[in-house]
Formats: sequence, C-alpha cells, structure tokens
Amino acid sequence: MIRTTEPLLKGHLIRTNEQLATTRQPGRNQIKPIGNAMPIQLQQTMALLKEIDYDNLPSLKDTLRSHLPRSIMVHGIVDVTLRYQSQELETKFFYANETSCFNSFVVATPVCSWEGVQTLSVYFEDKGQVSSEVPDNEALADEEMAQLLMSIPDLDWTKPVYYFACTLNVLSRVRRLMASRRIGVGHRRRNVAITHVYIFDPKEAPRKLGLADGYTLGCLSSAHADWVYDHWFYNFTETRPAMSSYVSNFPTMAAFVTKPEEVRDLPEESSQPVSWILTYKTGSLGNTFTLVDHRRKGLAKEVTLALAKKVDALGSPVFVNVAEGNTASRDFHVNLGFKKSIPIMWEIFLPPGVSFEMLTSSANRSRENGEEANVKKR
Repeated sequence: MIRTTEPLLKGHLIRTNEQLATTRQPGRNQIKPIGNAMPIQLQQTMALLKEIDYDNLPSLKDTLRSHLPRSIMVHGIVDVTLRYQSQELETKFFYANETSCFNSFVVATPVCSWEGVQTLSVYFEDKGQVSSEVPDNEALADEEMAQLLMSIPDLDWTKPVYYFACTLNVLSRVRRLMASRRIGVGHRRRNVAITHVYIFDPKEAPRKLGLADGYTLGCLSSAHADWVYDHWFYNFTETRPAMSSYVSNFPTMAAFVTKPEEVRDLPEESSQPVSWILTYKTGSLGNTFTLVDHRRKGLAKEVTLALAKKVDALGSPVFVNVAEGNTASRDFHVNLGFKKSIPIMWEIFLPPGVSFEMLTSSANRSRENGEEANVKKR
C-alpha cells in the first residue's frame, strides 16, 4: 500500500473545504450524496488534493516506484520531470496521502499539450475496504474520488478532459462519475482501444542486431522536430513547440543515411532522419517510424533497442504501449526483449456540442501547413 512519508507532506493544501464550497457554481459539478445524506466517513474526510513541490518529487517517485508496474505511467511522468527540462509543458502533481478509501491518490496535469483539451493522468491505490458502518463501499469510493478530482485547481469540468494512460480501475470509476454527472458533463468518445504496457527486460534483448550499410545512428534535435511531427499520426495531441522541446530534451534515437564525403556540406534539410523513436512525457518509448523507402532493413529494431538500452542505463523503467490486437507491434517488441504487463487506456470526455473531429481539425491544419513548408524547403 502506498503511504507517503512525512517529508512529502511539505506540499501545500490547494483549497480548504470552505473555499471549495464557495467556489462551486450552484447546480454544476457538485458532489451528490449517497441516498439522502453524505456518509459520515466522507463528511469527516472531505479529502482534497495537495500540490507537491519540486523538491519533494523524489519522495513521490520512490513511493510510486515501489508499486510498479501499476503506477508506471505517473511514475514515468515524475521521472521525466526530474530528469529532463521541457519549458513547453510544466506538469503539476497533486496527491492525497490517505483517505477513508485510498491509501494514496496521485494526479499529474497537464501531461500533453493538446490545444483546447485538459489532460491528466490519475493513479490511486485502493485500501480494498472501508468502514463496515458504510454499506456501499464502492459508492463511497466513487464519492471520495469525485471529491478529490473536484479539488484539482483550474480544471474546468465543462470543457474536454483527456485521461491519459490510466489503468482500467481508474477509468471505470471515472465513467461512473461522468454517467451520474458527479464530475464533468457530456459523453465519452466511443471505440477507445485497450493497450498493454510492455516492459523491457535487458536479459531478453538480443546482444547485437547490426546496422545496415549506408546508415548511422544518432539523436534527434530541434532541427528535426517539424519532420517528426508531420509524420506522427497522433500529432493532434501535442503542439509543434512542445514536440520541439521533447525532441531537444528527452532521450531519442534515429537512423540517418550516411553521407558520402563529397556531399557532407549539404544543408540541414538533407540530413533528416529516416527512422526514429522518441521518449514520451510518461517515460514510455514510442512514435516509432521509418520512411517507406528505408523499411525492411532493420532500422526500427536498431533505433528501438539502442534507445531502450540508453534509458535502461539511466535507471529508468523502459516500456512501450502496444494496442491490443496489434500483433505486428507486439511481436516486434517481444523479439527485442519487451514483456507484456498491465492494460491501460486513453479516454476523452467531450462536453455537449464538441466532437472529437473538432478537436483534431486544428492540429490537422497545422500538419498540412507544415508539410507545405517542408515541400517548399525541398
């Protein structure tokens, strides 16, 4: 069970119970009682989230590490925040040390830079049971989770909310709270696929693959950010400046065509990577891509294994996310030493009148503009 230590309690309380009550708008986003009255235990707890300052993040990281792999996503966000700098996305961390239902409840927000969408990743550790005086333990846990989420400052529950890489037990509660309108308004997007975390085991990795002739390995830089962004299927979840920051600051690996001596002085545009992989804000490896003309040469395996070993040497968990049913990606990573672990999901809740297509259209236009700019450069 997660129990934060005393040094971690230096984080300041965001809102008192009285402040929370006065800042709610009547009739919207209020916690609904169970039956005719709120349970005594919940009345006594009224747990609110506290913000953790930067100096106490190592303590939070250690706590979350003891509960891997269930905590792997939020742990990864903390780890990346401590190791690397990204001025485009300043994530804040909030926690409730111990409530009547949870041993620990942690929220990281924002976790990506999707314009017009609020993003958060949630992890909690259930106690498994609450007081026998409360007949409906599950209902009490739902109420308490609603109370905790409602205490996140500056989160507008009438706007789109994107739950990023959360475990299924988190999202099952979120869905119930949304359906009963205890948090947020609107509906969730359907047809959301389940993915599985695959964790790298160095002992299972091949010793050496061998880079194809005519290529060399290197790291990405800010000069490659637009190129990578325009080839990413899910680029609507990040802004171009954020991608530039991630590429510049987080661990990456890429394959480049080796230049003959006589053309080494060509402009930077001619030195774009032909295969690459990134580190996400969650610490997971991903966005693996190889240009069509350079496929079937083992480049993706080379860059993935090289980055996995690089991150492993830093002492961070090495993992990827593979969609359920994507057998090609599953086999690819298993052959490199990754082992299947917990299921996770991404899910977005949309307010009335807002569609998923509306939220992605601006990013698609940005991608089209970027592609036009690249064509002009070439």
